[in-house]
Amino acid sequence: MLHDKMIYYRKKNMLTQEELAEKLCVSRQTITKWENGVITPSLEYLIDLSHIFGITIDHFIKDDDCRSDTPQVTNTNQLVSFLVEAKKSTYASHKNKMNSLRRILMIIVIIMENINIMIHSLVLHFFLDKKLFMMMFMYAGL
Repeated sequence: MLHDKMIYYRKKNMLTQEELAEKLCVSRQTITKWENGVITPSLEYLIDLSHIFGITIDHFIKDDDCRSDTPQVTNTNQLVSFLVEAKKSTYASHKNKMNSLRRILMIIVIIMENINIMIHSLVLHFFLDKKLFMMMFMYAGL
């Protein structure tokens, strides 16, 4: 529960209720009510408490938090094997990286061809419109 964690972390940080109250600009009685579960601190105070205690708000509020105070033993051989296998099966390996680069280059070429076609089309329309305008201008006898 929140009030139990509050007591635990206050004592772990070697703070009295008065000292904690002073840091939070509240009365000692407010700290007592929080620790007894009579009232719950507002979000502002929860943020301040988490900063004072050096923990996350999630860890402070949640009862089923994954973190523990006991150090976890990691098997480095398993970790290395996992990372090597992951690298082999993702784009980070040389073969897949080359395939993805080729795909990207092909997409760029297709985009450039489409842009080139659009530019030619616009230029053609411009000249056709200009010729049409000149013919109309000459026909009108202006």
